[in-house]
Amino acid sequence: MMLVEAQGRVVYPTTADTTQNVLDRLIGLAEKVLDLVTYNPDSSRYSFAVYPAASYGHRTGLEVGLMPIMQSKSYTDRQSSIVMGLLVSTKKMWEVQLDMDLYPTEDITMVGKIEWMRLPDEYYLMGNGKKDVAAEMLTRTLSANPTMMMRVGKSNWEAGPTLRYYYASYKDIEARDEAQQYQIEALLDNSSCSSFGLGLRVRRDTRDNNDWPTSGSLFDYEIDGWRNANYGKFLNFMTMTTDYRKYFSLKKTVLAAQAYISNASGKTPMHLLPTFGGTRLDRAVGHNLKYLGDIAWFTQVEWRTPLFWRLGATVFTGVGKATDAAKEAFKDAHGVIGAGLRFKVFPKSGMNIRLDYGRGTHGDHGFYLNVKEAF
Repeated sequence: MMLVEAQGRVVYPTTADTTQNVLDRLIGLAEKVLDLVTYNPDSSRYSFAVYPAASYGHRTGLEVGLMPIMQSKSYTDRQSSIVMGLLVSTKKMWEVQLDMDLYPTEDITMVGKIEWMRLPDEYYLMGNGKKDVAAEMLTRTLSANPTMMMRVGKSNWEAGPTLRYYYASYKDIEARDEAQQYQIEALLDNSSCSSFGLGLRVRRDTRDNNDWPTSGSLFDYEIDGWRNANYGKFLNFMTMTTDYRKYFSLKKTVLAAQAYISNASGKTPMHLLPTFGGTRLDRAVGHNLKYLGDIAWFTQVEWRTPLFWRLGATVFTGVGKATDAAKEAFKDAHGVIGAGLRFKVFPKSGMNIRLDYGRGTHGDHGFYLNVKEAF
């Protein structure tokens, strides 16, 4: 072993020093690799990166693709961003998505998402308990939900109109139970349509950062009136969502909490019914159309902490339910517990790529790789 002489004494290098040296070398190598896919000069307001994307989910299987990300410093304390996804999967899924969160001026907010998906899909019967796949089919969807909000005076409130479009097509429907074939075909055919929505969105945002908030809160309310193309009336159904988030700074860590509720009335297509599953609410439910109802609610808390370099970690827990009966909204609710890793996209940014695993009380579990926090 090499000896180091200092002030007449012989010093042996410690294991901790050796480990730190190896870690520093690995981080330096990783930074050089990331520089090849990242444009992030100090002199520019804009940052751009193209990351490979890979994740696994029950609904889609193993997904691989590319994830271009653009971020810019806004005129306010917000970070504008555009995130794209180009994905294919082992279950023959194809998906293209664009997610925007823009703050062009101090008084204007523009948010929205466009998504196209084609995949061999699964249908589950209505209900809250453990359930198996009832039918298989080929699903095609196209959705868009742009919103532009204006600040109300000098306050933290903002409001503006919402535009909504959702197209869904269900083909090659094959029920597991032959006796249910006709019933399931009729229900899914009734949901195969285009739906147009127009509404109002109101927010109060006091977060210190929209990508990685450490303090403040967000109140977000939206009401939309929809026209389902399968019916003749101008207004066939309505949807409402309320989303409240609160953030507490605990030294270098953050405690985040969320309360969410959604409800629908009228002749609502299956894919627009309220749910508590997906990548942002109950992260144990890998299929966001597995549990549906006229009312869905979910509440969760998450503890977030940095680790080292660009890495961080989270643990989370939550509870929620979807139901048709308000009096049973809290009966046999679904619980979830999970943990995740975070990777900072740009060194000075709060935007993360998140890897989450959640396990639920009704036999569900999910594994996700996404950009930005769940809430």
